[in-house]
Amino acid sequence: MTRRARYRCAVCDRPLKSGRGRPCIGDCGARLCRTPRLPHCTDVHASQCPNYKPEEPPVPTDADCISSAYGVVVAAIRDDIDGVMAAFNDLTPEETTALATASVLGLAIVIRNNFEASSIDDLVAAVQACAAEDAAEAA
Repeated sequence: MTRRARYRCAVCDRPLKSGRGRPCIGDCGARLCRTPRLPHCTDVHASQCPNYKPEEPPVPTDADCISSAYGVVVAAIRDDIDGVMAAFNDLTPEETTALATASVLGLAIVIRNNFEASSIDDLVAAVQACAAEDAAEAA
């Protein structure tokens, strides 16, 4: 009488039930159990499998960036004023708000990292003066 082969999970070494487990998605031939415990054996095996390679997100091109808020930043870095204006025209109000917020915060970080504290006070005073002038002109 020959003995029937027993299949075991490639990760946790538990005996596999009648379906002989779930096959590896990397097609390495490993069989994995379907136990509900966390982390799942399929997830653990994915990092161990020599055949499994997760898909990497595509790197955006300039054409992809132009259709988003990042297009404004790319155009500004390249000193392309027409590109900046065209990209702003294509943004939704939410993207415009997010870009304005990120731009102001980014500019503040650059200023704080590259100027002395006394210079920062001078810059703040200059910005406040510009705001006062604009308010006076608007009135």
